[in-house]
Amino acid sequence: DNQDEPVPPVRWPRPRPVVPCDPALPANVIIVVVAVPVDDGRMRAASAGALTEVLIERNRIQHMGMNGIGVAGFFDLSGADEFISVEGLSIVGNDIRHCLRRSLSPIPAAMIDSAGYGGIALADVERLVVRDNLIADNGPSHVEPVCGIFILHGEGVEIARNRILDNGARTEAAAAELKAGRRGGINIVHALAPVRPVRIGRLTLPGQGGDPALVVRHNVVSVPLGQALSATALGPVVVEGKQFT
Repeated sequence: DNQDEPVPPVRWPRPRPVVPCDPALPANVIIVVVAVPVDDGRMRAASAGALTEVLIERNRIQHMGMNGIGVAGFFDLSGADEFISVEGLSIVGNDIRHCLRRSLSPIPAAMIDSAGYGGIALADVERLVVRDNLIADNGPSHVEPVCGIFILHGEGVEIARNRILDNGARTEAAAAELKAGRRGGINIVHALAPVRPVRIGRLTLPGQGGDPALVVRHNVVSVPLGQALSATALGPVVVEGKQFT
């Protein structure tokens, strides 16, 4: 609300201003921070805080309208400094196929590097492990900006022994029809090395803990359009034993 306090559900406006699961609407991953009148004041969307220690293991996630595994959305950072964050996330041994079946809303120009669609699409994550998954055939066509794995901000990311195949299937559409946005196999906007507190005399400063910013190991990645791997990293990076097409 106006005082940055959480608004209980009984005070939420009716009808709700956004119904993200309405199948009649295009899929949209952008959370626009707009003040909505309620009672005697106004309210806006905000993250309720970080999720912690999440394990998603050995599931068949298929034929979903939106991302196979994803956050509720990506905040428009021009409106609020908000992320949906996860601390300690392991995605292991899942079969993620034929998702993103709804039509996809265009990503606004200002959000091209701040949001994405994918078999897995995450906003802000620390200590991420994505291992032994099949992520294939997600997205209606290569016209749409679709990734196998999209990560906006990751701190200590390991992506290993996955098969990431044909996300954004090639069609006969002309190049002029391509929509703007991040696409490809593994697309990481920012990867950072984890830090831990280091004491120097009376000071406590952040220092590297020894873990790399990004490990990409023994993946098979094939994409119809875009790069098999695209990442910007601050800190050590390990990329080895891969098959990129």
